[in-house]
Amino acid sequence: MSTTGEATVNPDGSTTFDDAGADANFDNTTDGSGIPNMDEETTAEEIIKGTDPALYLAIAVVCFAVIFVFIQIRKKRKSDEIDSFFSNLDGDKFNLQLPGSVDEYYEVKEKCEKAGWEPGQSSGAQPSPHHRALAQALMKRCID
Repeated sequence: MSTTGEATVNPDGSTTFDDAGADANFDNTTDGSGIPNMDEETTAEEIIKGTDPALYLAIAVVCFAVIFVFIQIRKKRKSDEIDSFFSNLDGDKFNLQLPGSVDEYYEVKEKCEKAGWEPGQSSGAQPSPHHRALAQALMKRCID
């Protein structure tokens, strides 16, 4: 239940309330001027508790920069490893040799062209001996 009372405004701007039902646990430690008594050692720095948000921002920026640099260095090392792999390849190790049937196919193709066969001719109902020879060479090339 709240009761209304009279408020008195002092010349220094402080106010006092005439409240008959004041809380018994209220600590009224004023020195008459209406300002609560403070210990002599208490300063404004001790009253303000907390950290400046700019400090949190600076820490976040530094963390972001460290993570970014770490990722860039790791990416650079990875690309250097790949580049070094390709630059150190031994040509003999990866030199692919085509089977002999490939050379044989080109010899048969050249022989058929000299005999009058032209690439792109249709084989018709009965394939010519040139078509058969090229087909056999091509199949042998595909199998090997």
